[in-house]
Amino acid sequence: MTEDFAVIAGFTMQLPVFERGQGRMSETRATAARARADTEAVRVSVRAALFEAHEELKHYLHRAETLREEVIPRLETALREMQQGFERGRYGYVEWRSLQLELLEARSELVEASVSAHRLVVALERLTGGEVTVR
Repeated sequence: MTEDFAVIAGFTMQLPVFERGQGRMSETRATAARARADTEAVRVSVRAALFEAHEELKHYLHRAETLREEVIPRLETALREMQQGFERGRYGYVEWRSLQLELLEARSELVEASVSAHRLVVALERLTGGEVTVR
């Protein structure tokens, strides 16, 4: 009888030799995820710029319409009446001139609102790459 005995032990270890492409694959996945995130950030930024420009455009269009349809016609009517009153001596030069300046200022505001609206239309066309029609 022999008194031999044996002990058997084992362990496993992954060797990177068999997984050479894993590092590059992880890097590629990370790059793709970053590209998707960057694309989404640009999309959100463009949408915000479009929304802001659209709201501003609506404001300037409303302002121009109010000046054109309500304010300026009323001032023109008041100026005609004041002109007649001035010629008859009912109103002084200062009141008549003040109303003239008010009308001139309203017309100037109309031009400014119209120019601002036009600039915003151009900005929206640049952002969208298409034609913007204003009603």
